[in-house]
Amino acid sequence: MFDDNRRLQVIRTFVGLFLFLAWAGIVSGVEGPAAPTGLRCEYLPNPMGMDVQKPRFSWVLHHTERAQMQTAYQILVAGSADGLGRDAGDVWDSGKVDSSHSTQVVYAGKPLSSGKTYYWKVRYWDAAGNVSPYSGNAQFEMGLLARDEWKGQWIEGNLLRKEIALDGRIVRARAYVTALGYYELSCPRESPPLKTRIKATEPRYFPREYKG
Repeated sequence: MFDDNRRLQVIRTFVGLFLFLAWAGIVSGVEGPAAPTGLRCEYLPNPMGMDVQKPRFSWVLHHTERAQMQTAYQILVAGSADGLGRDAGDVWDSGKVDSSHSTQVVYAGKPLSSGKTYYWKVRYWDAAGNVSPYSGNAQFEMGLLARDEWKGQWIEGNLLRKEIALDGRIVRARAYVTALGYYELSCPRESPPLKTRIKATEPRYFPREYKG
């Protein structure tokens, strides 16, 4: 009698758990392909100072079923977050591309401009032809791509100090720096103070962002 009661209790527990999971799947609507996550551009999340005209994208797939795969994708790249929110890929709309690749996907849109921020997202189709929701928005910012856009000069010596007066409140600013060897960039009036130390064996590009 005891074994029968225990067996019945176990069966009720499993049935209840099954019904709960089924109900949760219906309520949350997560069956099938879920929105991609882990969006990266040139292996970095939301990078600044990109110096390549054809960056590479990657993302992570999620699905409620086992043994599923990506059979196609669509990438949207926009010049503004608002435009991307309207599903308007005014810089690049890849359309539906039949491919299982979710890494090393090369940008193939309009020429990218120096210093501009671009916003992108992606969705994919599974083996049954079901399409996922779009991912959340990601972004990447271009650096200075042409030599004549670098207006600064090489500095010799140990210290450079430049003070400027600006009208209004600073919302965002960029420092474009390259160096050979070692340099220290600081902005002591920022709160908290911005301070970066870089040791480089070859000239590199280091963007820094300031938000007021």
